[in-house]
Parts: sequence; C-alpha cells; structure tokens
Amino acid sequence: MNSPNYFSFLMKLPIFVDKMSKKVTKWQLLVLLLLLVVGLVAAGTILYRRSVANTLEELKQADSLVDLAARELTAYDYSKAYKDITDAQSIYDNHSDTKGLTNCYIKLATTYNGIGLWDESWKCLEKAAPTVNLLKPKYRYYFYYAKLEYFVDYKKDYASAERTIHQSIENDKFLKSKDYILSDLSNLAEVYINEGKYAESSRILDDLSVHSDKFFYTQLAYCRMLIAKRREPSDSIYKKAGECLLQSVRFNQLDMQIAALETMIDVDSARNDQSSFIKHYVRYSALRDSLNGATATSRINQVKEKAKIDQERSKMKSEVRTQRLLLVFILFVALSVASITLLLYYRARERKKIVELEAAQLADKLKRNELEKELSHLRMEQEKKKLEKSQQDNMSMSLQLAMVDNDKQQKSLRFFDEQFHLIDNEFCRNLEKTYPDISKSEEHLVCLIKAGLDAHEIMSVLNISSSGLYKLRYRLRKRLGLRNENLERYIKNMEG
Repeated sequence: MNSPNYFSFLMKLPIFVDKMSKKVTKWQLLVLLLLLVVGLVAAGTILYRRSVANTLEELKQADSLVDLAARELTAYDYSKAYKDITDAQSIYDNHSDTKGLTNCYIKLATTYNGIGLWDESWKCLEKAAPTVNLLKPKYRYYFYYAKLEYFVDYKKDYASAERTIHQSIENDKFLKSKDYILSDLSNLAEVYINEGKYAESSRILDDLSVHSDKFFYTQLAYCRMLIAKRREPSDSIYKKAGECLLQSVRFNQLDMQIAALETMIDVDSARNDQSSFIKHYVRYSALRDSLNGATATSRINQVKEKAKIDQERSKMKSEVRTQRLLLVFILFVALSVASITLLLYYRARERKKIVELEAAQLADKLKRNELEKELSHLRMEQEKKKLEKSQQDNMSMSLQLAMVDNDKQQKSLRFFDEQFHLIDNEFCRNLEKTYPDISKSEEHLVCLIKAGLDAHEIMSVLNISSSGLYKLRYRLRKRLGLRNENLERYIKNMEG
C-alpha cells in the first residue's frame, strides 16, 4: 500500500467505524474492543520476547568478540583485536550494557598500549574508571594492568605504578587462582628495580622462582636481567639475558625477546664477539621489524576501521531512530483506533439512551391518552346511566299519570306502548328481533320490569291480579329460556 492510499484509508476509517457502530450491539462492540486490546498485548508480548531473545543473542555475540580480541592481543594481532573490540562496543552501546562497554574500554586501552597510542589509551582508562567496580575481579585485573603499562612504559611514573599494583593485589584476593597475584608481584619487582629498590625486588623474585612453569616467569627472568645489568658482571648479564630469551620464546612474548636480544647484543659488542653479535643482531632486527611492522599496520588499519565503524554506527543509529518512529506511529494508530471505537461506543450508548427516553415519553403519552379515553368512557357511562334512570323515572310517572287520567285498560296500554317506544325504541326493536314469538303482554312485562316498576305497579298498569302476574312471569321465563336465573336482573342486564 502506497502512502497516499494509506492515509486515505486512515481518513475514511472513522466514517467506516461510525457506520459499523450503528449496526453492531453494545456487547459486540465491547468484544471487538477487547479483541483489539488482546491483539495489541499479544503483539507487544511477541515483539518484547523477540527483542529480548535478539538482545541476549547479540550480547552473547559481543562477549565472544571480546574473548576473541583477548586472544588476538596475546598474539600481537592488534588490527583484528581492534576491529572485534569496536564491533562488540557497538553492540553494548546499542543495548546500554555498562559492564560490556567498560570491558571494551579496558581492551581498547590495552590495544592502544601495544601500538604506542598512549593518549588514546588513557582516555579509555578514564572512561572505564567510574564503572570498573561493576566488573568481576577477573576483568578488573586487566584494568589495573593497562594502567600499569601506561605508568611504566610511557610516563615512567613508578610511584603511581606501585600504587596501581597494590590496588590490583587487593583485587586479586577475590580471585580463586593465585596466578593473578603472582603476576602482580612479578610486575611489582620490576617497579622496585626501576625505583632502585633491589633488595625488595630480589626477595620477591626469590619467592616466585619456584613457579618457573608459569607464564609470568618470563617477567621474573626479565627482572633478574635488569638487576644484573645494574649490579653484576657481563657474564652474569649474558646468562640472565639468555634465560629471559629462552622463557620469552617459550611463551611467544616478542617484547621480552627484543629486550633480551638487545642486552645480549650489548654484551657481544663489549666482548668484541662478532659472530654472536651478528647472529643476535639479525634475529633482533627481524623481531623488531616484525613488531614495528605489526604496530604500523595496526595503526593504519585502526584508522580505516574507526572510519568504517563510525559510518556503521551512524547507519545503525539512523535505523534505530526509524524503527522507533515506526513503533510510535503504530502505537499512535492503535490508540487512535481504540479511542475512536470508545468514542463511537459512548455515542451509540447515548443515542440508545435518547431513543429509550423518547420511547418512554411516547409510551407515557399513549398511556395518558388511554387513561383519558377510559375516563371519557366512564363519564359517558355515568351520563348514560343517569339518562336511563331519568327515562325510567319519566316513564313511571307517565304511566302513573296515565292510570290516573285514563280509566280504561286499552287506552292505558296504548299510551304505555307509545311512551316506551318513544323513550327506548332501540330496546323494543332488539327485543322483538331476538324473540319474534313474544306476545304483547310478555313484551309489556319486559318493558315494565326494564322501566323499574315493582309488582303492584305492574299489576296496576296491566290491570291483572297477582295470579295473572305469576302466570305471565312464568310464560315470559319460558319464552326467554330462563330456569333459575333472576328475571328482573336478567331483563335489566339486557342491552338496548
């Protein structure tokens, strides 16, 4: 996806999410948000674990480079050692590994000592000094040794060198192997010789002479040669120089070989032994040229490697910066999606509340209308009952007047029919329609009962006796199909 399409997609994303929020439910939206959070957590966990694994692998690689550089320094291969150390330093720097960086500064100081870049060496030692106590005692030993080389070989500051050795001896007490403290003692013997403390130096050399199979015995032979040069005759000097040469060849220590051959050349010259002089000088020149050539080559390669390392380090920083910006952008997009989703969810919830409120208001309005209708219906029923009661009262009064004013039955009944049909015409029609075989006398009885007249009033209107009323009621019950029901209640409940 190219950049314009990508940003166009981001611009349309809120509209799409808004449309989707109208179609999905609250729980579906919550599940979607939960899945998004779980996905982000899972992705973050995977990236974190992968980052941790890569970090451990790279740090392990850096440790291997530092160990390889230590072996290359022993073989005087300063170019390869410098490259491996700076490669390891870049890795430690990217991961902010203080211990690894401190160890690299110490190894770089040793490398600079080997090729004579003493100022660069001291800068590395100053960088390592504040954090050197974080290292294990084994690695602190090399820090003190690099300082010792700087004070002895360059500054000729033997007092500072002696203090450095005593600090290293205190550090050696934390190491299980005694080789470190024995090596420091042999270095202390050399410092004593340079300070003119021959007695103290001899005591140390006598104590260490039983360890002739150790690497530091070359240092002992070198110290005895230095003492002999200052205090003994030429034969003794020559013998001690030969022992130093033999021991330095055994452990491939070129600087010691050159020092021993140089001493032997001086003795050969003093003896006028041309054969030995030539042999030793040829060997001395070859070693010196080899060491100087290696030093010069190392210096040239160091400049090239430094420029290359600076370029790679700059490129790596640029890549790291790009990755961080990309990570920030991804997090921003993820947070934006989550924020939009939450915003739309709350908008949908508010919209739902508004709809529910409107629905509740509509329901209340409908309920209120229903109540008003029921109230109106009740009022109409009450009015109807009042009207019916008034009609019944009017009918009763009219019938009584008719009985008073009309003596004859036919006139009375005709008047009754006229009045009742006038008052409740609908009831009479429905009665005749429901019971087409009903007689006039039975219809009169129904109407009189409907009008609310009692038995005496009915007998008076119909001009019949009580037995006649009984027989008429009997026929009417039979006509209406009643058995045990109350006749008056049934008739009053009849609809008009």
